[in-house]
Amino acid sequence: MPSRVASKKKANIKLSEQIYHLLKRDIIECVYEPGQTLQESAVRETYKIGHTPFREACARLKAEGLIQIVPHRGYFVAPFSPSLIQDLFELRLMVEPKASNLACQRQNPLQLAKLEQNLNESKRLSRGGEAENIPQIVWNSIEFHTLIASMTGNQELATFVENLHHRLMRLIILIARRRPPTFGFNAVHYQIFEALRERDAEKVQKLMEEDLNHTRAWIQSSV
Repeated sequence: MPSRVASKKKANIKLSEQIYHLLKRDIIECVYEPGQTLQESAVRETYKIGHTPFREACARLKAEGLIQIVPHRGYFVAPFSPSLIQDLFELRLMVEPKASNLACQRQNPLQLAKLEQNLNESKRLSRGGEAENIPQIVWNSIEFHTLIASMTGNQELATFVENLHHRLMRLIILIARRRPPTFGFNAVHYQIFEALRERDAEKVQKLMEEDLNHTRAWIQSSV
């Protein structure tokens, strides 16, 4: 299990940078659930940090839509609403299928090899039991989608897709722990990979749409 303590020994990495990554991971993995109050004193004690690194990290997480800062009330993990879920999936459906089409045209063997490594890791995690490996499986899914966006050669697009997944994937983790999906995580990823390898751009785009719609339907039936 990764440490939740920021280390002053990492002199080349600011404490605020460390706490940003640690707190972001714990929000995505639902150690802190949507809507939960982030008590500054408790969080600082957990990560062994001071006031300034906490405030700086929270400001960055607020900009990414993961934290809400309410004057005179404090810090809260950003909640979800049906309209926000709809908005996030609309964005994904507008961006990711077309990005996968472009990735199919621009991908190279090294990128395909990285994607294949991701799928091998996905298989390993599934063999270990999905219920026990939900956070790792979700991180694996984020990597899969980000790698495809990176295949376009557009770094702005890859960063946008990754941040979009970070906002949404914590909800997937929360729901999966309470109501595991019956269809199997990342089930369509293997088909997407094969279509990418065959350079079938139209098929890749349709499969990506299928993957996103499948996940959206499961989430909407669970909230």
